[in-house]
Amino acid sequence: MVEDKRIIRTRHIIEQTLLGMLYVMPLDKVSVTELCRRAHVDRGTFYRHYASRDDLAKKLAERLLDELNSDIYLRIERIIEGADSREIMKLIIRSIDEVGSDLVVLQDVEIRGKDVRTRIRHIAEGALCVLSSTGILGEDPETEAWAITTIVLDYPLYAAEIGRRANPGTFIMAIHEITDLYYSILIQSQKQPEALGSRLRETRGQGPTPPPSHTTRRGGTAPEPKAR
Repeated sequence: MVEDKRIIRTRHIIEQTLLGMLYVMPLDKVSVTELCRRAHVDRGTFYRHYASRDDLAKKLAERLLDELNSDIYLRIERIIEGADSREIMKLIIRSIDEVGSDLVVLQDVEIRGKDVRTRIRHIAEGALCVLSSTGILGEDPETEAWAITTIVLDYPLYAAEIGRRANPGTFIMAIHEITDLYYSILIQSQKQPEALGSRLRETRGQGPTPPPSHTTRRGGTAPEPKAR
């Protein structure tokens, strides 16, 4: 059944009004009354389409996520055979970037127990897994999806905060520099995933990891007790 154009237009106006408000205030500060005033619709019209403000945010996020998912896979299908991995990765990043400025203000909205940011990462990871299985991309789509989501979604936040002083080149150079420095810190301190997991367990109250046996207070290794 094709929806009435007036219904589609009304929903579009309400959704765009919400997005505009979320650029300047958190969702919990948005009131239905003020949203309706800015959208030039009455409260009755709003509640004919949405159960609440949070229902509006969830439905908007779901629509944008569906568009992102469809767009990524449509671009993948159109990839010309022989395209290199760099060009393919750019297609995926561009898809996320095109809806990122809208989704970034909805990234804390939860849909079926997962926030929008996590769902974006899973969409990217799914596409990368498909390409990895064909041998087009590398064998670590999960890590690549984390990196893409972090950088592409954080840049709109940076740009909104900095305003006219925002510079993509400066942002990316800073990412490179901090990444290199942090990598050197991880290597020097030998913070492997197991060690980081241990620290996380301690901070979450699960108890510290038992220290290795025969360790002195100064960090040296005590001699093994002699057999009697």
